[in-house]
Amino acid sequence: MTRPITAGVDGSEESLAALDWAAREAVRREAALHVVHAWQVRDGGEGDRDAQERWVRDAVAEPVRAITGRHPELTVSTEVREADDPVAVLLAAAADAETLVLGSRGHGAVVGFLLGSVGR
Repeated sequence: MTRPITAGVDGSEESLAALDWAAREAVRREAALHVVHAWQVRDGGEGDRDAQERWVRDAVAEPVRAITGRHPELTVSTEVREADDPVAVLLAAAADAETLVLGSRGHGAVVGFLLGSVGR
């Protein structure tokens, strides 16, 4: 069985472009797509932990819906994990992937505070 193409997303335009590329590559290779986002609870952030997690999951689900709409034949899984070390989450995901696809790091302070980053 072919290992999945894994894409780390953080909501930035760059990570969404990387997700789109990863989806096209997965279709080309007839592989599954695995979408990963690691996040941290933010003290003083918007809402409590559960509210923050719902917001993060919704923020990941939206681009995944768009991808599955464009590529209905694609098998897509998502992994949203609370983690102190996003890099460790991405490295673990990469170990099981054919390819790990990332956008560039960094975005505005407010979005970065709420979403976290795919590669600190």
